[in-house]
Amino acid sequence: MIVLNSLSDMGRVAGKANEAADDAYQSKTRNDEQDRELVTQAQQINAVQADTISKSQVDLQSLSSSLNVKTAYLVNGIKVIGQRVTGFTAATGTALKDVFNANQSFNVGTTYNQSEVQALANGLIAARQRIKALEDALRSHGLID
Repeated sequence: MIVLNSLSDMGRVAGKANEAADDAYQSKTRNDEQDRELVTQAQQINAVQADTISKSQVDLQSLSSSLNVKTAYLVNGIKVIGQRVTGFTAATGTALKDVFNANQSFNVGTTYNQSEVQALANGLIAARQRIKALEDALRSHGLID
């Protein structure tokens, strides 16, 4: 009887050990699934952080997607870029992007001659070409239409 009872107890112990082993296997399987899910979530968080602009970060930041601003860009509370100014008709002709002497003076005597008038005309042409170059830059930047 003692032997039979011992065998019965050993059978119950073996059953409990099998149940514990099964529970341990199921726990390990759930842990592995959670680890895979955490890795996936970490990758998603890293992807979002890589494409996020921080308001408090002072280092240079880069945005690799479009940014839609409703009214204006401000730097230290000062508007630096606002909405596009419309109504301009595009200039034609040659744009001057080369050296431009804004302090160039033109000599004109009391009895002006053709070379003096031509120098003034050339200066006016250069100024108009510089204005066109600036207009082209503003247009390509999107500040004017």
